[in-house]
Amino acid sequence: MAHKELTVERVVTPQHEPHPDPVSQLSLGSWWWVTTEVDWESSADKEAGRKKGDVYEWLACVMQLGSNFVELQSPQGSRIRIHLDKLDCLRLEPDAAPYIAQRIGEYQERSRGIIHQIQDVSNRLGLNPLALADASSRALAVVSGQPDIKSYEKALTTARDKTLPELFKALTANNEAMAEWMVADTLPLEASIKPLEGTIATVKDRIFNVTLYAGLSEETEQIAEGKPADVNEPLHVMQRRLYMDEECLLRYKAGGMEFKNINQFDAWLAKPKNRDRILPFPRALVAMRVRRSEKERDSDSPLAGFINFHLAKADKTTFLYIRNGEQVWRLSCELEFDELIFPDPSVFKANEPKMVKTFGSRVDKIITRADFDQRVENYKAEQKLAKEWDRTHPKKDHFFNPHRHSMRSDDPRDDYEPFDMSNVHYDEAAAMVEEQFKKYNRIALLIQGLFDRSGALHPHPPVQTWKPEGFAKAVKLVNDATAALHHGDKPDFELYRERLNASLGVGSITVGQGDYWERVEANKENARLDRVSRHRDFSPLRRFRPYGNPGPGLTATLAGWQRNRKRAVFHWTKEAERTTISRSLMGFGHRTLNKTLAVPTTELLNVSAYTKGDYLQFFADPRTRAEYLKWAPLLLAAEDWLAKVGDA
Repeated sequence: MAHKELTVERVVTPQHEPHPDPVSQLSLGSWWWVTTEVDWESSADKEAGRKKGDVYEWLACVMQLGSNFVELQSPQGSRIRIHLDKLDCLRLEPDAAPYIAQRIGEYQERSRGIIHQIQDVSNRLGLNPLALADASSRALAVVSGQPDIKSYEKALTTARDKTLPELFKALTANNEAMAEWMVADTLPLEASIKPLEGTIATVKDRIFNVTLYAGLSEETEQIAEGKPADVNEPLHVMQRRLYMDEECLLRYKAGGMEFKNINQFDAWLAKPKNRDRILPFPRALVAMRVRRSEKERDSDSPLAGFINFHLAKADKTTFLYIRNGEQVWRLSCELEFDELIFPDPSVFKANEPKMVKTFGSRVDKIITRADFDQRVENYKAEQKLAKEWDRTHPKKDHFFNPHRHSMRSDDPRDDYEPFDMSNVHYDEAAAMVEEQFKKYNRIALLIQGLFDRSGALHPHPPVQTWKPEGFAKAVKLVNDATAALHHGDKPDFELYRERLNASLGVGSITVGQGDYWERVEANKENARLDRVSRHRDFSPLRRFRPYGNPGPGLTATLAGWQRNRKRAVFHWTKEAERTTISRSLMGFGHRTLNKTLAVPTTELLNVSAYTKGDYLQFFADPRTRAEYLKWAPLLLAAEDWLAKVGDA
């Protein structure tokens, strides 16, 4: 039985004249009829019997009044945002209560009708649930009165499989729709509470600012002692947030450092050479997060998975490191820092035209108009190249078109709208920008608090950062994010690897085969565990080293070279299985087994062709430093090998 929605008026062409001044009538909690034309037939339109071009009205309550829009919501939860210049689709409903009551009555009547149909089917088949005491005798009487038992059995089956389930489904849907109308009276109350949420948010912001300035939630630890900077030395605030694991490459062989290695990082940073690189001014401040990307961790149980979740969360902790002469301090607080601690004036200009991209009712991204125009030009150029390729390759499938991705990409003109009062999401976009500036201002508030109460920056003259001249005297903003931008392409590690591997041959020293072997063994171990345990509730191993098997080694010499297949062959020995070792105790002697592994050259790095210091080209560029887990285990292993050879 189909269930049709009763929440809108019948399809009509409204005859009313629009209100001469609807803006003056708008108020939170007021009810309005919204005139809508069906431009494409949704499932709801089809269910309600509407087709494309039909015009209908639906009742909605004003839930939000913005600077240039009104947002309304129906009792069913549908929301619409309308620009204040386009309110001719609204008609005021001064008294919505009778209509709401009418809708509730209609649903109640429909529920009674469906229940009656259920009872009718039950009575005809002797299934009346209200006569439980006499159910058996009643059913027997119905059966005995049936001239055709098989037809009766078929009717029972139809009732069980189709009629009754459809009726109960319709009853449930009808009752749910009725419940929505029964709580419609609460929408005006919900709308009236909205302004209070802004007040509460303001109070929370002020409490947070007081807490931030007073340092009530911060922890400060001195990690290096010494003589402080000159009393008049300004505080240099580094713009770019750094990542500890990338800067020091600590524990790179184990997937990089994590939160529990903080003390090791502190010891690394306290060394003058490292301190001067990260904090290059006598008095400086930099924000640092433990890791940029989540560390790979094996999880062999639900408990381990839970622990790994919290370890990953701890790895995202951001600290402030403060240098004061020879002293270095580590500070943690509740304030979360973005990639940039303060905006770049050469990139972010308050008066520059901008474009807004929304996702649903949420602002997803804000870009400059110049950036938008460039994206449009790039899109047009890619479209032109893709079409030209298709024209010049008529017999080739479009899949091979090198520009085919542009055919699937969205046109920026479909995604972005101007950031001005013509945009109904202007308030949200403005709030996003305001929130960003609020974060920057909180940095200034934190710095003022450090000057006023913390020993990390003492001694210094009185500081008043809320005054432009006071801020300029005490604080210098270092645009290291702009300085970190490299022109041209970033170093390509794969091209570098390919160049070194071009000279591979028997006798070459390589690195990378050990990691490849561990991943191969992990696949074997995962397959074994799957065979012995039917229901595994833990994540698969990523790497595995069998007992008694050393593998090909971190660095190894090529024993064979498959030039056509571009594979390097390695040989090594491992201990025999335990059963074989047990035999040796009875006089058979200690046994070892020969092992062979062929490794694709794309997994290797030719150490024999490596030049000392090559890794610096990837470490020096912040873009490739962020990818250190890809190159550091190979390049630094090669660096260590050359150092050992030199020492020998």
